[in-house]
Amino acid sequence: MALLRPLAYLSVPYFTLRWVSSQSPTARYYIKIILYVSGIGVASVWGVFVSIWAAVMGRRYDSNYYIGKFFGKFIEPTLGLSYEIEGAEHLETRPSVIVGNHQTMLDIGYVSA
Repeated sequence: MALLRPLAYLSVPYFTLRWVSSQSPTARYYIKIILYVSGIGVASVWGVFVSIWAAVMGRRYDSNYYIGKFFGKFIEPTLGLSYEIEGAEHLETRPSVIVGNHQTMLDIGYVSA
């Protein structure tokens, strides 16, 4: 019974947001923006811990990769984001540079793609 109460408290806002976003494209846009920016905040807090861990392990230059992977595994599926990679066969040689065709706030996802 103790598990059901927190689950109910979390499910009411979830289903309310789902319903509101299905009714209005404008509401869907703002809900996704708020979730995206909140996800960036969560990834930033995670990044502090990952950066400390990577520095201790002698892999401090890999911290951006780990933060991008975290973002890609947890935040992007929540928002329904996906990427189309053209020329992926050229990425087998490292190091490589990945460039988007225009700058957006979705650039963090390139690391996780």
